[in-house]
Amino acid sequence: MIGVGDRVVAVKDPGLDELGQPWQRPVKGKIYVITGIYQARYGLGCTLKGLDPSPFRGYLLHVRKPWRRDMEAGWYFRKVEPADEEFTAWIKKIKVKENTNA
Repeated sequence: MIGVGDRVVAVKDPGLDELGQPWQRPVKGKIYVITGIYQARYGLGCTLKGLDPSPFRGYLLHVRKPWRRDMEAGWYFRKVEPADEEFTAWIKKIKVKENTNA
């Protein structure tokens, strides 16, 4: 389950209202940190570190069912799991080797 402080990646393109707002919106495929979660009539909303959702309260986290025709039910973010230690050590070894060969 996603919670406050978790790193998440946007899995769907964000929506806009009729005025093209919010101006700052999550980018699909980019990683964000959740700073708050709240319940709304469509499901769950969230705030993200470094993004200002104004004039809205936050961004879509999970929509229970399409409460508007242009909304899609489901999660709008996926939790980013940390890499296992073996993989991290392997990547560090490659980076050190690249730096010594340069």
